[in-house]
Amino acid sequence: MHYATLALMGCSLLACASTSTGAYLPSAYDSAVSAIAYDAAAKIALEYPPDDHPLALDSETESSFDRAFVSSLRQNGFTLKSADSRSADVLVLQYAVDQLRGTKLVRVTLFVERRALSRAYATGADGVYPAGPWSSGVHRGS
Repeated sequence: MHYATLALMGCSLLACASTSTGAYLPSAYDSAVSAIAYDAAAKIALEYPPDDHPLALDSETESSFDRAFVSSLRQNGFTLKSADSRSADVLVLQYAVDQLRGTKLVRVTLFVERRALSRAYATGADGVYPAGPWSSGVHRGS
């Protein structure tokens, strides 16, 4: 099962170049967004220490995930700048959150500089949990 999930995640990274940014989840996942947002913010804080990296969020949506993600980033110590006030020291963070077609898995992909970090999550009776480790790739999109 884990190998299939990892293969699926690896293939999903190949399609990331043209993904729209933001959260695109059915309302059935509303109870899981806080846990997923917190995990994604913790990964960004691990890879890019908040004291050294102010962030500019670039998202095309305004969903419950978006609000939970902003809150989690601030809880992790990030200073958030508007997408319009970009400067050389500000990291632009884009993300896509969606349900993987034909599954009950949710995928989060974080785009920072030329990197794409992606992880799938499964939902169960006990809540939401990672379906595998974070994967990392090169982001060739805009």
